[in-house]
Parts: sequence; C-alpha cells; structure tokens
Amino acid sequence: MESPLCGVPIVVNERHRGISRCLFGEKYKMKLIGKYYIEIVKKYPWIFLKSVLMILLITLLNTLIPCGMRIFIESISVRGGAALILAGVMAFAAVMLLNSFFEIRWYVILDELGGKCIADLTTEIEGALVHASRNDADQVGSSSLKHILYSDMLDIFRVVGHHIPSMIGNIVTVLICLLLSARYSILLTVYITAAAAGGALLSFASRKIIMSRAHRTNAKLKQHHAMCGQFTDSLPTIQTNDLLPYFQEKTRESIADFITTSQKEDGVAVFWTRLVSNYNVMFSILLSAFLVLLSSDSAVNLIFYTMLSGIITSQSQAAELMFQQIIKSEVSFRNADRLRNLPDAYGEKTLDTVSSLEFDHVTFAYPSRPGDAVLKDIQISFRPGELIAVFGGNGSGKSTLIKLITGLYRPTGGCIRINGQENFAYRQQELNRQILYIGQEEQLLNEPVRRYVELVTGREPLDETQWRKLTEKVNLNSMDGERMIENEGASLSAGQRKKLLILKLLLRSEIASVIVLDEVMAGLDDATRRVYLEELRQLAAGQDKMIFVIEHSLEGALAFDRTLYLEGGRIIYR
Repeated sequence: MESPLCGVPIVVNERHRGISRCLFGEKYKMKLIGKYYIEIVKKYPWIFLKSVLMILLITLLNTLIPCGMRIFIESISVRGGAALILAGVMAFAAVMLLNSFFEIRWYVILDELGGKCIADLTTEIEGALVHASRNDADQVGSSSLKHILYSDMLDIFRVVGHHIPSMIGNIVTVLICLLLSARYSILLTVYITAAAAGGALLSFASRKIIMSRAHRTNAKLKQHHAMCGQFTDSLPTIQTNDLLPYFQEKTRESIADFITTSQKEDGVAVFWTRLVSNYNVMFSILLSAFLVLLSSDSAVNLIFYTMLSGIITSQSQAAELMFQQIIKSEVSFRNADRLRNLPDAYGEKTLDTVSSLEFDHVTFAYPSRPGDAVLKDIQISFRPGELIAVFGGNGSGKSTLIKLITGLYRPTGGCIRINGQENFAYRQQELNRQILYIGQEEQLLNEPVRRYVELVTGREPLDETQWRKLTEKVNLNSMDGERMIENEGASLSAGQRKKLLILKLLLRSEIASVIVLDEVMAGLDDATRRVYLEELRQLAAGQDKMIFVIEHSLEGALAFDRTLYLEGGRIIYR
C-alpha cells in the first residue's frame, strides 16, 4: 500500500519478518510524529504541563488502590470491625471519584492541546496551498486534499490529543507500579516485568498478524463489491444475451472466495486473541504460586500483587495498543507534512500597475496529463487599452489560457512576463490586486450577501447609501443584503449569482489593471445586461486596462480591439 501523496510504501510487516524488524520500522515512523509532538509542546508548554500534572495525579490515585488495599486487609486482619470496613469502603469510593474527576479534566486539557495542534496545522496547510502554484496542488489531487484536511487532521488530533498522552500515562503507571512492587520483593518485580513485557510483545505480534489477515479479507470484499457493480452496469446486456447463469456462477465464486478468506481470518483472530488471554491467565496463576512459596503472609500479598500485576499488565498492553494506533496514523502526519512544506511559488516584487503582459513561447500541460499539452507554443503580448475577445470550443485551451493569465498555474514551458518580469516574481497579493478574475465557476461564500460582497472586494464595511446605490444599479433588492448564501451559492438563482459578480466588477475594477470576464453575461436580465455592457465600455474607454472577455455570443455588443480564437491549444486567428 502507498500513501496518497508521496508514493512511499507504508510498512506492513509479514510474519516472517520478525518482531525486531517491525520495531525498527516503527521507530523510523515515530520520528516524524515525535517531531510534531515536540513542536506542539514547545508552542503550548502550559497546556502540556497541565496534562503532565493530571497524568501524575491519575497515576498516583491508580497506585493508591493496591497500596490502600494492602493496608486495609492488614488492618482488618488485626482489628476487624464493621466500622473499619465501612470507613475503608468510603475511602476507596472517594479515591475512585477523585480519579474520575481528574481523568475528565485530563481529557478536557488533551482535547484543548489536540485542537490547537490541528487548528494551527490546518491553517498552515491552507496558507501553503494558497501560496503554492496550482501545479503542486493538482499533483496531490482534489480528493486527496479534502481527505488530508479532514480525515488526516482528525487522525492527528487523536494522536496528539489522546494516543500519545495515554501511552505516556500507561508507561508512567507501569513504572510507578514496578517501583512499588520492588519495595516489597525484587524477585517478584523481575518476574512481573518480564511477564508484562512478554505479554505486550505477544499482543504486538498478534495484532500485526490479525491486521494482515483483515487486509486480505477486505481485499476479497472489494473484489465482490466490484463484481456487484459489474452485474448492475451490465444488466441490459444480461437481459438481452441470456448471461444470467454466467453472472450467477461468478457471484457464487466471489462470495465463496470471500467466505473462505473470512473464515481463515476468524480462525487466526480467535487463536491469537485466546493466546494473549491465556497468557495473562497463566501469568496470574504462576504469580499466585510464587506468592504462596515465597511469602508467609500469602493472603495479603496475593491480593496486593494480584491487583498490582493486573494494573501493570493492562497498562502495558494499553500502551502497546496506543503505540500501534500512533504508528497507523504516521501516514496522516506524512501527508500533512508534505502539504505544509509546499514551496511558496511567489516572489517579493511589488506591482503598482500592469503595463505589459507577454506570453513567450508558452506551453502548458496539466500535472494529471503531463504528455498532453493543452497550450502549445503561445507567443503573444498585450498592452493597456485593449479590449480582447477570447473564443474557442470545448478543450481548445481557452480556460487554461485564462488560468495562466490570472497566475493560477506556472507554464510547463516558456515564460509569462508582467512588465518584463516573470509573473511569479511578484507578491501574490500584488497579482491578486492587479489581476481581477470574474467567472461563472466562482464559488460564493456561505455568508450574508452584503458581507460576501465586502469580503471579495475588500471594500468593508459598505454603508447603507453605498449599498443601496450599488444594488439599484444592478437591479438587486437592497434588502437581499441580509439574505444568507447557502451551499456556495446554490441557494441563489443563476441571475442573482451573476449580479453579485457584477457588483464585484464595479467595486474592484478601479484598482485592477487586468480584468478577465468569463461567461458573466449569460443568465442576466436585459436591464442588468445593459449595465454590464455599459460598464465594460467605460472601462475600455479609459485606455488604462487590459480586458479579456470570454462569451459564447456577444452579437456585436462590444467593439473589440483584438479577437483571439483558440483551437487545439494554439491561437489560430487574431
């Protein structure tokens, strides 16, 4: 199996590799996770210190139970009495309640630490993606990006906010219990240590083997799922070609294959689960036998060491389980780390205005199809004062040309220059300010209409007079400013969405030097269409802007200075 980003194999150890090799691989994986955990601890030391304090308090209370039980049994054997028993029970109840309280507080603190970790990491990744070239983001893929920003972040939250602190708490509890045991018997402590370590290693090995079998069963289940899909897709063919017996036989074979694999998995899982359970039982039996042989006060020691060994065994196996969960999440850290460290595509040059825009033998192919050039050897330049129409059929390269003009992508060949400098040499904010893109594919924000307009234009806040004049100009009810945009604009009609785009044009066009308008006119009513065309005429008359217009049909509505027609990735008519 490979990570969705790096193509680096995730280590899945087969049985014959041995535990030592497994541990070596896990140690390598822990480096990246440890780096992130140390980073978050340094960033939020007070929260971490609070969590450590809670771990120590919980561990202390956990070890008070067997110690208190020893004292309690010894006191009863000497003095007896119902009052002493009642007092002891109440004391134990108080310790348990206090333990529950501290554990709740611990989880609250850990949630806070984990929340800050993924909030910082997610916002860093968002910043890295925005400042990176779209070429790099496309190499990851949209579905992988969504998965990383949601599922992988949840995995990291669980690791930072639960698994690592829990494992530390388990280990601290085991160490304190072993020190407590050593106070009474070094020999029994050595035995308990060896037995607990053996149990943890056995649990580790069994989990690996069970997971390997589970992967095989899941693979067979996916094969059967594919078979079901094939049958559904082929239903018309089956009905007209008498292929039902063939598919029924294939279905039986697929199900039989899945069941056979599942049976093997169940057998392996039961065997190893029972082996671990029986190991723990034998450990307890041998411990009881040692206590009888080594101690004259066997009843008190039996109760004390049984409780102590139970805590040590359960905590050591819980630590091993947490370790496994942490290792499984390493790919999430690796995915996040790659996105977090995407190179910043933009430079530091300032850009006051765009006086020239040049395509110097530009070629472009999308990362998903590197051998299929969408644009081929584009050589053209533009100057302020030009109103340019861009035409072309589907797949002609028209949209890609616009994405290169707006700086979303780097060319895969050649160079795009603004004012004689490579376009990515400028600050991203400067390019965004000087190059205005307004297109039908633009997703709206889930905000009130007026707030959305303020955000995308940087003109906030708009007072009532400004807002009323703007909405009247595009025939939009000013009261709609409080209407909530939902589902990225799907709650609005096509005409309403286009009117918001025109508001963006009206407010942003004063500053921008390059304006790109992509299918804005479709869906407008006649009155708003006239407002839009008049605004374009005024902008063009100013002779200080480059205006690119992509429309299917303009019907002579505008007098263009140049017309570009793209076909097969080349400009064939100017």
